[in-house]
Amino acid sequence: MLRIASYVCLILSLGCSSVSPRPPEVRDTPEEARVVMSDVPVITTEPEVKTEPTIGATMHDLTAQARRDLGRSAEAGGALVHAVLAGGPADTAGLLVGDLIQAVDGQSIDSLCAYWGEVLTRSPGETVTLAGQRRGGPFEVVVPLADSFELNTAACDRGDGLGCLHLGVLKVLDDEEEEKARAAKLYDRACQAGLAEGCSALGLAYLDGQGVPQDEALSLTLLERACRDGSASACASAGFQYATGRGVPKDDARSMDFYVPACTGGDSSGCYNVGLMYEMGRGVPKDINRAREGYIEGCEGGSYLGCTNLGALYERGLGVPRDDERAAHFYELGCAGSDCEKGDPTGCHNLAIFYRSGQGVPEDKARAVELFEDACFRGQAGSCTNLGTMLEAGEGVEKDAARAVDLYRLGCQGGSESGCSNLEAVAQSALPPEQHYREECELGDANACNELGLAYFQGTAVPRDPAVAAVLFNRACDGGHALGCSNFGTVYDTGDGAEVDHARALALYERSCELGLPRACFNLAFGYAKGEFLEKDPPRAAALLQQACDGEYLRACLNLGVMLDQGDGIPADPARAHDLYQMTCEKGDANGCHNLGTLYENGNGVPRSFSRAAELYRQACGMGHEDACKAVVRVEEP
Repeated sequence: MLRIASYVCLILSLGCSSVSPRPPEVRDTPEEARVVMSDVPVITTEPEVKTEPTIGATMHDLTAQARRDLGRSAEAGGALVHAVLAGGPADTAGLLVGDLIQAVDGQSIDSLCAYWGEVLTRSPGETVTLAGQRRGGPFEVVVPLADSFELNTAACDRGDGLGCLHLGVLKVLDDEEEEKARAAKLYDRACQAGLAEGCSALGLAYLDGQGVPQDEALSLTLLERACRDGSASACASAGFQYATGRGVPKDDARSMDFYVPACTGGDSSGCYNVGLMYEMGRGVPKDINRAREGYIEGCEGGSYLGCTNLGALYERGLGVPRDDERAAHFYELGCAGSDCEKGDPTGCHNLAIFYRSGQGVPEDKARAVELFEDACFRGQAGSCTNLGTMLEAGEGVEKDAARAVDLYRLGCQGGSESGCSNLEAVAQSALPPEQHYREECELGDANACNELGLAYFQGTAVPRDPAVAAVLFNRACDGGHALGCSNFGTVYDTGDGAEVDHARALALYERSCELGLPRACFNLAFGYAKGEFLEKDPPRAAALLQQACDGEYLRACLNLGVMLDQGDGIPADPARAHDLYQMTCEKGDANGCHNLGTLYENGNGVPRSFSRAAELYRQACGMGHEDACKAVVRVEEP
């Protein structure tokens, strides 16, 4: 008998308890290639110089593969020479491809970023002494610094593709549309000159519509060509297009045809993605040991996401003995970043939880506050919620109930269900005072209008008056407040505070969705799926569920999985359904584990396996899913 996956219901709630024990968060989406295409630096603190100095060479960070080739330890660092501009200062001074630069004027460097930190303090016309290792032993060269624009313009004019590529990157850094168009033309010249990285840069321009009309199909053609010609970063970018379905039907197995050579070619994002695909079982059989190897390669090569996910393996004891100290080490690497590039906020989030509880590191609540603050600022919704709980309790920081509310709101809007729950709990306890909300609302603060509306709707600190709440939610919505629009929609959906008007409710959910609230997109999706008050439109419903899922609203991911599993108004895609069920299951959703079990029991999109189905049903049963408990008995019956 065919077993059917279950939907979860429409959520009609206002606003959305403190943070409960959780598994470590991992990055579960492919990473775009981090391409260092030229000798043009990208650094957060720019020196006050009018022109950019260059030695006329392209350098990369030292990858794990390069360390092995050079016989260096995993801790070894430096800037690896990838290409040398013919006739440029580096070429004239005798710098060679494969040289590992480890010191600039006697100052040790451990990364490409550190190299630029030294060189950018100089000006064109000065000289630098570069020292390091080449295959024959140590080397030292004295190189004059040239003006990057002048050197690369002259090289490009004489047909040198590398000069055109470098010049194109200089144009892109100007951030003007006209300059981006010029950059694309320069990338095209580099590509026509046979430079694989030029084709790769042009492909990325078409992928994102930078200086050229967006054309994802042409992007993929260019990236595949560059990959065949030896560009590891192009291989990683082509794999990303297949993994995400940009310009081509989504094909995880095909993506691995590109991620693997990207990794072996030294691209750290390619290695991270190889690890991710093996951990998730996307396009390849699930293999936690190969996942670990991919994350190690990625982390050692500079993929901060790889470091975060490697830390999560150690925290969970997957493929390695559980080791919280090792987990903390890798979370630190993932979080830290460099002067040139921010680290992974999820790594910071996981590390903050360790410092808060003293797990794997000495307890340090002040450090936890700093890390949550940083991760929240960079969009990690769970960190906003955790920081709010610390501020509300005065844990490692001075109490600040008002700011805690703001942080819960940020967390909720970013998809943190705990943030929504805490926001509701605060409203019920009237923190901050209702009078403060009233004054701020009168001054035009949409957030305050929404909070005051919640107080009237729930009868906290003021007599319950849903009609007044509706007026306040309307004012909040008019002020562009996503939760205000959603709450106003709930008033019309339930008839509590206004006459029932489902069409009006759906219009408000649409407004809230447009303002970025994932659960409003989820509610709107149900309107299109049911077709009672909107014209039934399953493809539109699926698109809205995808939007909410992208906002990390797990219920939306689950329901999209069911639509794809059952072909409910859209083409059936059990492979995508599998990925969505697996993701929600791994994040602790009982329905996700149950529905994943139905795939294995039915053999839908996966090899039929009653043992795997039973394992998943048991997992869901342990989370309180009654149907899963019954299913365990059914599939284990002789």
